[in-house]
Amino acid sequence: MSPAPAEHLPAADAAVLDHLQVFLDSFTTAGQICPRLDERTYLHAGPPLGPDAPPAPMRSALIGALLLEGAAGTPEQAGRLIDDGRLTLLPCADHGALGALTGIISRSMPVAVLRDTHGGTVFGTLGEGAGPCLRAGHHDPRTLDRLRWVAAAVLPVLQQACEGAELNVTRILRSALTQGDEGHSRTTAGTAQLLVQLTGLILKREIRSPETPRVLRWMSADPQFFGAFAVLTARLLARAIPERPGSPLLRTVVSNGHRVGIQVAGLGGRWFTAPAPVGSAVLFGGHSPADVHPVIGDSFAAEVAGFGAMALPAAPAATDHLGLSAARVRADARRMRSIASAESSRYRIPGNGSTGVPQGIDVHRVARSGITPLLATGLLHRSPGVGRIGAGLAELPVAPFLAASRALTGAG
Repeated sequence: MSPAPAEHLPAADAAVLDHLQVFLDSFTTAGQICPRLDERTYLHAGPPLGPDAPPAPMRSALIGALLLEGAAGTPEQAGRLIDDGRLTLLPCADHGALGALTGIISRSMPVAVLRDTHGGTVFGTLGEGAGPCLRAGHHDPRTLDRLRWVAAAVLPVLQQACEGAELNVTRILRSALTQGDEGHSRTTAGTAQLLVQLTGLILKREIRSPETPRVLRWMSADPQFFGAFAVLTARLLARAIPERPGSPLLRTVVSNGHRVGIQVAGLGGRWFTAPAPVGSAVLFGGHSPADVHPVIGDSFAAEVAGFGAMALPAAPAATDHLGLSAARVRADARRMRSIASAESSRYRIPGNGSTGVPQGIDVHRVARSGITPLLATGLLHRSPGVGRIGAGLAELPVAPFLAASRALTGAG
């Protein structure tokens, strides 16, 4: 068979996202899946920090991780370890992981491991439940005690329940899109489906841990429990786009709170970065726009794969919460389709002709049009330890796309 004409390659490569299946592989601790982690080595969200110090929320989460691992006995001792440069901080994106919000992952943290039908894997921390959490920058004793309980009680139950099971996460994600989820900021329908399957496995295998009832209550108390699995699935989908020389397709969008970074299929692991945006915000009571930290996290994998803000028409409840009119949502959807190489035939949005989500963001299209991908994001306070204060939409800066487009054409 003759190769496809060059102008059709982006659409053909984007079609990989429709065919890939992703499964829940296992539950373990981060140190078991990433041997680089030790009491002085931690993963973080975004591109490499370089000479930058961790931003305030990430620093606060890192203090919590140092306390969790016993590498420091007090927050003050942990702060000195950070300030003295005695830690190794590595990007999740370069080490097979995805970091939600601050993305701090340490060796003892419980993680879910997902695998795809091409042999790819990715891991990320389990949701910490409703309320304050380490990934948002909390490190109070209650937050750390809950993390220890998740490792001691939840992890063994889920390990036993899912060993050898073939739990197809892409199937849940596909179904949830037809039930009001967009696969990032709203995953309520996906949570319900995942809980049914996990509960069924726990009952089928007659796991008799005295903690099992509490584990079930803990999982069902968080309407966003599926969120961690949705964005891990999106990461595997996006990373399956072939690394073909000259390919303009986006594979990675992450932010460390200082800078947002992108990677493109035709340029290997090269980072293109710009200052992280803030975007629009819907804030909890008592907070103002001046409180909002620039976007941070790796969960924008959802948008790279066509979900989240790229699929907002699927989630009327989310758009209502963000104060978006139907006309604005339709207009944004048209703009996002204009920078994508293909429309999914598998992940479809009900209504409006059951259109597919846009897939294969093309940096050349972004560079020519000036239209950049939208991101759905949880918003953190600029001050350490305050945590999440709202949600919003952010538009990526165009500079990294211009730079990547020039690099692909040999102009930069």
